[in-house]
Amino acid sequence: MSNRFRPIEAVVVVAVIALLTAAVIPAILAAREAARRTACANNLKQLALGVLNYSDTYLVFPRGTTGNRELPPAERFSWYPSLWYFIQGKPPRLLLDQTQAWNAEVNRWPKVEYTIDLWQPTERTEIRPLPSHSYFDCPSARQREKVLGIQVTHYVGMAGLGLQSPELGLDQVGSGV
Repeated sequence: MSNRFRPIEAVVVVAVIALLTAAVIPAILAAREAARRTACANNLKQLALGVLNYSDTYLVFPRGTTGNRELPPAERFSWYPSLWYFIQGKPPRLLLDQTQAWNAEVNRWPKVEYTIDLWQPTERTEIRPLPSHSYFDCPSARQREKVLGIQVTHYVGMAGLGLQSPELGLDQVGSGV
């Protein structure tokens, strides 16, 4: 018997490796998607907790649209700024001009104000561009989306009950998220 490696043995080894790879790759992809779904569920939980924290503080649910009530609903801010301070602890201060439309020039590249040296006698603040926050994104989405420099959430908040809900006053039935 020869110690030489025969071509048929090489083909068998390559075939076995190909079969194992074909069996393992779908399992890995399925596990990754399951992790994304879990992260998405966690994001939705954080948003729900933000809504509950908001309602505990103000005794009402947040409005579906915020900002200048003189603007048409499509130009107002969504629930995003309202829940900013109620999600994931105490984030930096969000710098937006809610008296203007969400897509106004002043709001196109929003910023946040960080407090630095909290324990020092003289607090300093630093203003930076608004980073993308993962809890507003669906992990299954292929990329984070921005419109005019503003992060777009993959989650939709309803403006209340009925077609006219964005037009309702704060105290009217059907108003809120």
